[in-house]
Amino acid sequence: GTAGAPPAPPPRPPPLRQGQVNPLNRLAPNGRHPLCGLLGNLPSSIRSVLESFLVNGMNAFEHASSRRSLTDAENLAYSKRKYLYDTIVKRASPLRREIETESFDVRKYRAADSMDQERARMVGKVTVDGYRKWLKKNDPDCKKRKRTSTQTQQV
Repeated sequence: GTAGAPPAPPPRPPPLRQGQVNPLNRLAPNGRHPLCGLLGNLPSSIRSVLESFLVNGMNAFEHASSRRSLTDAENLAYSKRKYLYDTIVKRASPLRREIETESFDVRKYRAADSMDQERARMVGKVTVDGYRKWLKKNDPDCKKRKRTSTQTQQV
């Protein structure tokens, strides 16, 4: 490959044929979704967040009904990853017109890598969660929550 070119994305599983059941939709014997174990702390890079969606099928939690089995902490962990993934997709979309020969997954990897580089250039050692907070703070589309007086007192 050429220097600086992003590595090829990992292979995606083949599409399901009609009547096939997605194995990610099956609950583990304990009644929990098998991906729940992946919803701990945020990974150390934006690229790893992207891989959790493309490789591990984290988008299985996209609909609220699929998150019913999640604890509040797992739901929050998923929401953080989903915000970062949506930001990656947003940044990869404009690249569509520039490089038609690249797949959209490759463009997502390029966007994730550029976000990791942006995070690395920030003052201080900024974690992925710190970067996510910075993104949300500067996102004009992100709605600010109004805190009640009891929430303000607890802080």
